Amino acid sequence: MDVVKYGGATRRPSGQVHTHRGCMYRIMARATGSDSVISKLRDAVIARPGLVQLIKFSIVGASSFVIDAGSFNILFYKLHLPLLIAKTITFMFGVTNGFIWNRHWTFRGRVGTAAKQYPKFVLTNMVGLALNLTIMTGTLVLAARAGFAHGDFNPSQVPGMLMTAEGRKAFDPLVVFAALVVATFFVTAWNFTAARLITFRDQS
Repeated sequence: MDVVKYGGATRRPSGQVHTHRGCMYRIMARATGSDSVISKLRDAVIARPGLVQLIKFSIVGASSFVIDAGSFNILFYKLHLPLLIAKTITFMFGVTNGFIWNRHWTFRGRVGTAAKQYPKFVLTNMVGLALNLTIMTGTLVLAARAGFAHGDFNPSQVPGMLMTAEGRKAFDPLVVFAALVVATFFVTAWNFTAARLITFRDQS
C-alpha cells in the first residue's frame, strides 16, 4: 500500500479515501438497518418478474398518457374536434408509443414478431379504448349530476353532447382531465393483463 508522508502525518492516495468512505457508508447502513431493508425490497422485486413488468409497464403507460393527454388537449381545445373523435386519434398515438417501448423494454426477450404482436396490441387496446370512453363518459355524467357542468341540460344528454363541440363547452378542462385520469387507472389494469397474457405471451 502506498503511503505519502507530510510532516509526520500519513495520507493515503485519494482512491483509498473513497474506499474507506464506502466502507463507512456500508457500516452505517448495516448499523441502522437501512441496507438490510433496501436489499430485501430489491430482492423481493427481482423475485417477482410480474411486478418488475408492471413497474416498467406503468412507466411506459405514463409516457403514453403524456402523449395522449397532450395531443388530446390540442385536438379537443385548439382544433375543436369532438371529444370522442379526438380521443380516438390520440389513442393511436399512445398505443404506438406503448407498443414500441413495451416490446423492446417491458417484455423484452419474449419471442414473437412485431407483425404479429402489433395487431394484437392494437385490438386489446381498442377494448381498452372502449373502456376508456365508457368510463370517461360515465364520470362526466356523474360530474354533471353533481353540478360540475355549465348550462342547463339533463345529464343523460352528456353522451350525445360528447360527440359534438357542445361537450367542450359543458365542462371545465380540469373536470375532463379528472375523468381521463379515472379512466386511465382502470384501463391500465386491463391493458397490462392483455399485454402480458395475449400480446407478449411467454411461449417458453
